[in-house]
Amino acid sequence: MCTATAKSEPDEIQLTFDAQLETVEVEHCFSATGRPNSLTATSDLSNSITRITTSTRFDAPLDLRIEDNLVTLPKGSFGCLHYMINLPKGRDGDWRSGLNRHNGGLVLELDRLLLRRTPTGRLRGAKLFINTGNNVNASAPGAMIEKGQDRVGFKLLERPNDWGGSVAVGELQISNIVSSEMTVELVVVGTIAAPIATKLENWVRTGIETLTHLYGRLPVPQLQILVFPLGYNSDPVPWGEVTRGGGDAVHLYVDSTRPLDELNSNWVLTHELSHLTHPYLTGSDSWLGEGIASYYQNVLRARSGLLERESAWKKLDTGFKRGIAQLNRFDTLADHTQAMLRNRQYMRVYWSGAAIALISDVQYLEQSAGGVTLDALLDEFSRCCLPSRRRWRALELMTKLDELAGFDVMVPLHEKFVMKPTFPDLEESYKILGLRRGSNELLFDNNPEVTNRRGRIMAK
Repeated sequence: MCTATAKSEPDEIQLTFDAQLETVEVEHCFSATGRPNSLTATSDLSNSITRITTSTRFDAPLDLRIEDNLVTLPKGSFGCLHYMINLPKGRDGDWRSGLNRHNGGLVLELDRLLLRRTPTGRLRGAKLFINTGNNVNASAPGAMIEKGQDRVGFKLLERPNDWGGSVAVGELQISNIVSSEMTVELVVVGTIAAPIATKLENWVRTGIETLTHLYGRLPVPQLQILVFPLGYNSDPVPWGEVTRGGGDAVHLYVDSTRPLDELNSNWVLTHELSHLTHPYLTGSDSWLGEGIASYYQNVLRARSGLLERESAWKKLDTGFKRGIAQLNRFDTLADHTQAMLRNRQYMRVYWSGAAIALISDVQYLEQSAGGVTLDALLDEFSRCCLPSRRRWRALELMTKLDELAGFDVMVPLHEKFVMKPTFPDLEESYKILGLRRGSNELLFDNNPEVTNRRGRIMAK
C-alpha cells in the first residue's frame, strides 16, 4: 500500500490494473505539507470513478463525493486518497478518444486516471508507479525512476493538465533506445509478431538518428514513443502527434504491412520528432511550430541520406506552392492559423511557417557570414529553455532566437508576414541559394558559390 510521503516530497501515485484491463485502483498520497484542500477531475474521470475514500486519524476509511468534478478533502484526513475506476471498453482504433484499446494494449490519457490539484491543475512532479502483476507491461511519460519485476515508476514533469500525455498498459513490446545521452522508451502497442516489432524499432531508430543531424543530439532528455501498428492503410503513417503532459512523447499510427524502406522514406516521423526542438506554442501561433517541423522534415532527411538534396529542395518548393494556393487577400497568417481546424487550410499555415524558417535560416547565414545558423540557435535555445512548463507565443520564441543570434532576423519576418494577408516572399532567399522556378519544376544554379550555400543547409 502507498503511504503518505515525507515533507517536501512530491505526490506519489500508484496504479493497479486488473488482468482484463477493465478496472484500475488508484492510490494518491501527499506529503505532510503538500496536502491540497481539493482536487478536480475531468468529466470522463468523474463518471468512471465508482468509489473514492480517504483515511482518517482513526485509520477508518471515509467515503468522499465528487460534486461538479471537485473532490473536497475533509480536515483531519490523512494524506492518501483511494479510488476505483471502471474503464470504458472503448474501441480499437479510437485514436483521439483518450482511451484506446489496441490489440491487447490499452492507452489512457493521464486525465482519465489522475485527479488534479486545484486551482493550478498541475501534478507538481508526481511520482507515478504502475504495478505490473498479472503480466501487465506498462509505460508512462517522464523519467523512469524504478524498474522492478512487479512495478515500474516514473517522475512526471510538472506541466499543465491540458498537455495530454498517456499511460500504456497490457500487451506492449517495450525497448530502450539510447542516443546522445538521451533515453527513448519505444512502446509498440498490442500483440505483434517479432519480425514486425523489429522492423518498427529499426524505423524509429532511423528517425531518431535523423533528428541528431540537427545539432548532434536530441532536444529532450527522455522521450516516450508509442507506436500503434495498423493493418493495411492507404497512407504508410496516417497519423502522428506530440504530447507533453507529464513528459515528452510521440504517438505514431503506422501501416505495419509496409516494408522498412517505405517507412523510412515517409516524412511523418521526422516531422513529429522535429517538434521537440521548440516549446509548446499557443494555438494561434502553431504556424511557427508546424513550420519548423515542415522545414526540417525535408532538411534533416536530406542530411541523413534519406532524400536526395535536390529532391528535398523540390519538396520544400512544392509545399510552398500548396501554401500559396490557399492564400486569400483578406486573412493574415494569424487569422488562418486560428481558423485552420475549422476551415482545414493546413497548407497555408504549415508552409507559411516553413517559408519563414527557410528565409530566417538564409538570413542568419548571410548576415553572420556563415557563423550563425537556425540549427545552432535552436541548439542554444534547447539548452537554456527546454523543457518548458508553459506555452510560448511565436513572437516570444522568435525574439529569443534573435537575442541568441545577436541581431534581428525573426522579429522583422513576424512583422512582415504574420500580421498581413500575404505569403512569405521567397524571391531573395531563392536568389541567394541559386534556385528559381521553371515552368514545371524547380531549377538549380550550379555555380560553386550558391551550391555551397545550399550545402550549408542540406549537407551537414
